[in-house]
Amino acid sequence: MNRTSSVSGIASVAIGLSTAAWGAPAPGTSAWTPSAQEEALLQQLSLRDGSPACAEMEVGLSDPRASWKAVVDHVSMPPWAPMRAADCLISGHSAASRADLVGWVTRPELKGLGLLALGRLDVMPQDVATEVASAAITRGPDPAGARVRVARSANPAIAELAAVKE
Repeated sequence: MNRTSSVSGIASVAIGLSTAAWGAPAPGTSAWTPSAQEEALLQQLSLRDGSPACAEMEVGLSDPRASWKAVVDHVSMPPWAPMRAADCLISGHSAASRADLVGWVTRPELKGLGLLALGRLDVMPQDVATEVASAAITRGPDPAGARVRVARSANPAIAELAAVKE
């Protein structure tokens, strides 16, 4: 291999990941082929030292919520990319993503996403946060842990959900 091909190979890895590197789709989901805009989104989400603001990354996406969800559902590498996408989904689209958020806090295999959602209750509309917190406490895999996280909410109405009712 000559130096030029080596450098261009390194550059292509540094600039973006191939679709194969994103990992297999999550069980129960279909394959996903990102658009050119979603490829750019993935490059931004893959930056090691942080990504631009969610609103900035949404520019040019035809359906930002669907793009964030696709990244969460289909991208596994680098591991922070789907978590950053999930955070953008929570902060900007939680009302429309209510069912996803409830799934994150009730399905044991989505524990990391569930913890993220419980840590971001205060950015969700109150009705969504109430439903997510209640689901985590009543149907989640770790009700005691969920209570601790829900109790940390700055919103007294949400934090109150953590109280054990007899």
